[in-house]
Order: sequence, then C-alpha cells, then structure tokens
Amino acid sequence: MLPQALLAAAVVEHAAGHRQAALELLEQLEHASRGYSWARGIVAPEASRRAVAVGSPRLAERLLEGAGSGAQRDRHAMASAQAILAEHRGDLDNAAARYADVAEGWSEFGHRLEHGHALFGFGRCGLALGGPDAAEALSAARRLFRELGAAPLTAETDAFLGEATALGS
Repeated sequence: MLPQALLAAAVVEHAAGHRQAALELLEQLEHASRGYSWARGIVAPEASRRAVAVGSPRLAERLLEGAGSGAQRDRHAMASAQAILAEHRGDLDNAAARYADVAEGWSEFGHRLEHGHALFGFGRCGLALGGPDAAEALSAARRLFRELGAAPLTAETDAFLGEATALGS
C-alpha cells in the first residue's frame, strides 16, 4: 500500500503546485516499489503522468522497469504509461495508436477514469496531428470525467475541446 499512498501524496502536492515535493514523493515511490512488480503495475499510469508533469520522464521510465504482473489490468496500465511517454517524446503517431488501443482495453475492463485518460490522450495527439477523430475522443473523455465528478480533468479537456471545435469550424 505504500506505493499507492506515496502516489496519492504526490498527486496532492502536484495539484497544490509543489512540484519538488511531488517529485521527491515519486522518487520515494520508485525506491519503495523496487522488486514489487504488482505494485508498480497498479500505479504505472498515474505515476507516469505525474513524473512527466514534474519534468522527470526518466523517473517514469524507471518506474516501468520490472512493473506489471501480466494480469489484464497491468497490461493496460503499462500500455497507458507507454502512451504517456510516447506523447511526451513527441512521437504522436505512436502515442495516438497506443492511446486508441488502451482506451478500448480500459473500456472493456471497466476502468472509467483510465478509459477517460486514454481518450483524452488520443484526443490531444489527434488534435496535434490534425486528425478528424480528435473532437469525438475529447468529447467522450469529457463525458466520462464529468460523470465521475472529476472537475479539473473536465476543465482541462474543455480547453482542448474548444481548440478542436475552433479548428473544425
């Protein structure tokens, strides 16, 4: 449970604007989860999002080393993390394809939040690439985030959806 607690604390610190504190907590998570592939699999998507957001994609890569148990949830989690890293590197075609695949996987698995994140990622990449499906993916992500009461994610998606709508006009 320690990796999950450290991730939750990192999310709170990052949301409060305390980038360095979030980074330190993510570093502790990486250290505490060494040798526990199942623990890293559980936190892979959100830990990767946060590590990239605080400017440490290498930390996200380290967290993926030895992660995952081979269970369906872990396979989706690892695919999400790989999509996040591909998007960060600017490999948008690869990231979009990964997000599309994992969106379907999370939908089938029933994890609505990660399904929303995957759709949001696909929409962001599609928007950057000028793809016609970007607005549809962003709308679907927004719908999921709104249903979950995830106001910050809904607002963030709205910004991209507004851009997609403006480009489509």
